[in-house]
Amino acid sequence: MKVILLRNMERLGKAGEIVDVAPGYGRNFLFPNGYAEILTRKGQKQVDIRKMLVAKKAGLEFDAAKELAQHLEGQSFMVKAKVGARGKLYGAITTQAVADAINIATGAKVDKRNITLAEPVRMLGGYNATIRLHSDVQADFRINVIAAEGSKIQS
Repeated sequence: MKVILLRNMERLGKAGEIVDVAPGYGRNFLFPNGYAEILTRKGQKQVDIRKMLVAKKAGLEFDAAKELAQHLEGQSFMVKAKVGARGKLYGAITTQAVADAINIATGAKVDKRNITLAEPVRMLGGYNATIRLHSDVQADFRINVIAAEGSKIQS
């Protein structure tokens, strides 16, 4: 029996996919719980339209990610942090602080989970970082950690 999944189902498929299931499984579990509906011509057309829209959206997301990557590639972003003696930070610079600096500088919303720091940032100075904007698109940039106002740096 061919059905259209209405929700993501582990080990079965994603929402909008057409899958083949045993008649009893569909009749006794999938249909009553609203996880799937039987495949009809109308349903087939909806699946085709949904696939076309998903492909178009994926293309637009890829283009936007590529454009943002070109903009971020090689850029340098300033991150302010409180500093103690000898230029050592009170805490490490996190990917959230880097994401915030990128958001402020470019206006682009980036997720902290997509940022990778080459090494832990615990001192003032410059550090390399990478951001993955799409599965096939990434950009390398630099972070410059500077002392925030009110920090007392001793030599």
